[in-house]
Amino acid sequence: MIYENTKLYTIEKTCPWYDMQQRFGPPNVNWCEPTTCSIINEPANAWSNFGMILPGLIVYLISKNLKNVILKNFGLFIMVMGWFSFFYHSTNNYGTQFLDFVGMYLYTGAIITINLFRLKKSFLKSPWKVYSMVYILNIAIFWTFHFLGGSIQFTVILNILVMLLLEFLARDKTAQYKYFWLSLITVAIAQTFSLLDHTRVWCEPENTFLHGHALWHIFAGISSLFAYIFYKQFDEKLKTEF
Repeated sequence: MIYENTKLYTIEKTCPWYDMQQRFGPPNVNWCEPTTCSIINEPANAWSNFGMILPGLIVYLISKNLKNVILKNFGLFIMVMGWFSFFYHSTNNYGTQFLDFVGMYLYTGAIITINLFRLKKSFLKSPWKVYSMVYILNIAIFWTFHFLGGSIQFTVILNILVMLLLEFLARDKTAQYKYFWLSLITVAIAQTFSLLDHTRVWCEPENTFLHGHALWHIFAGISSLFAYIFYKQFDEKLKTEF
């Protein structure tokens, strides 16, 4: 079965997560992979999140000695992003889709916070306070888009645009930008695969192993690893006293 890209209740009454989907409603988009009657009802889209969880674990383990608290927890943010997405694709409802966005905001918020500190604004004191402000603002924007009937997916695009703008403003001629470009290229590849899935240009419902949105998770995980390597070079400059 190929779903239309609109809200659609996909979980049958006798299946796991039926009550949750009825309570919170379906997600605002249905990917090509059909919903199966099981605990993990989108296997490819769910398990592919280990393409984010494993890089996040690696980053977390190798960054314990960093000085900047946001960079030190960068891997944790990536892991949570992967686990929230795993839960969303296992359950398929608007409530867990919101968690999926919360996970993405944890990651994008970290990069936005790092770049704000690279700009050395005098009103910025604590990384955690700034990070919390960015996070709360993202949540507010999400629900604003929700209540106004806008596409909540645009909130992620908005985050990416803000990250790129801040990087442009904070650009450092002494920095190495190889991994920044690698991160940008791989996230563009991820977005391309996701769009191919969303628009049904590439859609094989019978494929239980691989889908365009599953590849989004894998390439997004690779992109996050490159992003960490790029921002890690600023750790000493970002050292903050608490």
